[in-house]
Amino acid sequence: MKLESLPEQLFVSAVGMDPALDGFSGVLVEVYRERDPSGGVRYVLLETASATGNHLLKFTSADPSLVAGILLREIGGIPCAGPADRIFRALAEALGKPAPAPTQ
Repeated sequence: MKLESLPEQLFVSAVGMDPALDGFSGVLVEVYRERDPSGGVRYVLLETASATGNHLLKFTSADPSLVAGILLREIGGIPCAGPADRIFRALAEALGKPAPAPTQ
């Protein structure tokens, strides 16, 4: 019997939002690595509405830089202040993309 490997969570962040402006109260953003049926590795970006559990976005690729690029495009308007935001900045620099603006 062959056991399937569980996905490895690489990043998770909860982003609070204003329901009046954004339409929902928050989003859970996750990036993880998992084995596909052929034995290769794929990377997954998953965005879920925190109040309802509805999936808002699921992007999958064997290329981690594509997943990172989509993540940066999605969080482009989020100000950088906390430790997770420093990861975004480092990721953006590594990909040659503009980093999110720091908060004042």
